[in-house]
Amino acid sequence: MEKPGRLLSTTLLGTNLTETAIAVLGTAITVSLWGSQGGLLIATLGITAITLLFAEVIPKTIAVHHA
Repeated sequence: MEKPGRLLSTTLLGTNLTETAIAVLGTAITVSLWGSQGGLLIATLGITAITLLFAEVIPKTIAVHHA
């Protein structure tokens, strides 16, 4: 790998953009379904759980398993 720093920064940028997009879309959907009060709470809890599971736990578990 010639430029590991560039790979890392590109990966982090992509991750941040994806997580931000998921948060925006998830909040818009839940607020439209459940209103501003309930929708915000559901979006916060739901998106946090989804992000932790799919962006943190599963990739790290797979990496440790295949290391």
